[in-house]
Amino acid sequence: MQTRTMQADAETEKTFGALLDCVRQAGRVTPQLMTAILDAAHAHSAIPHRTHQAKRIRRLIDAAAWTEAALAIAEFDRSRAVRRITHEDGEWCCTVGSQWPVPDWLDETIVFSHELLPLAIVGALLDATRQGAAAAPRAASVLRGQPHLSDAATVSCDNFA
Repeated sequence: MQTRTMQADAETEKTFGALLDCVRQAGRVTPQLMTAILDAAHAHSAIPHRTHQAKRIRRLIDAAAWTEAALAIAEFDRSRAVRRITHEDGEWCCTVGSQWPVPDWLDETIVFSHELLPLAIVGALLDATRQGAAAAPRAASVLRGQPHLSDAATVSCDNFA
């Protein structure tokens, strides 16, 4: 079972890494690239029944609403959230972090820059997913059975106030 999980993580890292390379090299946004990113995000999503949301994103891609589609893909992934978008020296810089509202110094953020805003957004998401697959913790073993009474600590729950 652990081998299958490791293979899935390696495949995820490879897929998202290849897409990230495509985003880095892209000079413009294309429907094929955005569709490939959506398909990878959909396949990676642990939440079932996301087809309605994926259809909405496909309509945005068909309409060439690139920024809206990129933000919708970010919302689709839910494991990460867009934290900050800035524009400096002709490049867009997108910072993504965990889905939980935590301070910047505590969050594991990913920063990605590109001259096109939609590609900066999806690039940051792809990089975060790729790095998450590479660094996913593996459980070495699972404790099975009942703990011994000698291992338990005694705690008083009485209220003496």
